[in-house]
Amino acid sequence: MIASIEAGAESLFQHMASSPDWQWESKILSETPGHRLVTHYLIRTTNEKHRSNIIETVGKFYEDDAMGVHCYNTMCAIHGLLATRVNPPLAIPEPIFYSPDNKLLTLKWVDHRPYSELINSRYYKHYLRLVGKALAYFHHLPMEYGQFKNIDDHLRELIMPHPLALAELLPRQAIRIQRIVHRLCEIEQRLVQHTISVPIHRDFHLRQLFCDGRKVWLIDWDMYGLGDPALDVGNFLVYLATRIPAKSKSAGAAFLEGYQSLMPNVSEANIRLYEALTYLRLACKAYRLQLQDWEIRAEEYLTQSENKLLMEN
Repeated sequence: MIASIEAGAESLFQHMASSPDWQWESKILSETPGHRLVTHYLIRTTNEKHRSNIIETVGKFYEDDAMGVHCYNTMCAIHGLLATRVNPPLAIPEPIFYSPDNKLLTLKWVDHRPYSELINSRYYKHYLRLVGKALAYFHHLPMEYGQFKNIDDHLRELIMPHPLALAELLPRQAIRIQRIVHRLCEIEQRLVQHTISVPIHRDFHLRQLFCDGRKVWLIDWDMYGLGDPALDVGNFLVYLATRIPAKSKSAGAAFLEGYQSLMPNVSEANIRLYEALTYLRLACKAYRLQLQDWEIRAEEYLTQSENKLLMEN
């Protein structure tokens, strides 16, 4: 059971050892029923003795304590590494504390320009080069924390419903979906000898990104692991192709230019493999949400996945 927003505020006050003159208000940022609730806390005081009379934090409530602990440990490790570097191109929110009682992770608020806006800027290519460079920098971090994740893990942990469950739910598409899953695993095995293992975000897209003018800020570390860097690259390229199709080619080229300036050896074959995985993920998401024209969208995403895999023949 997810704890209440009021219980989260109480945990925050206890951590701050705050006096009674502090007041709080909250706003729900996102919610996945039965899994996670993300809240913005605004805390203010009229006491002039305090240096700052406004504090903003993000509270992430989890159903699964192990997920909350994992995210907190991940962010502590990454934030600690970045703090030792000189002018890194990447930043993440500072983790404040984790409350096991409330399964609550509290972070500092990131108040920078979101990439969902910057993508519409006339300088969008510049901002995407920064994204590419920041992702490559992250992939270079010497992270010891984390478990290795392969295609089977991604299918199980990142995609709802699981593609093989979707095959049962959509009998007309069952053979196509089963073939895609088989090909993903088959190609992964073929490429494994030439694949490196690095820290990976596993949900890397524009809505996770912010910019302060110099650094790219990356949020939402729940799915962090170790694995093929092409997963993050392929996921991002598909996001551009589906969300900003009119300029996805120029945007993708700018992103890759920034990325390859630090990570030139991630192969196109690996990137195509994970583009195929991401299109399959979108097909499953289309079924899960069942928004307008979801069947048409699911069909299109399956076709795109098949096309990416055909390029590996």
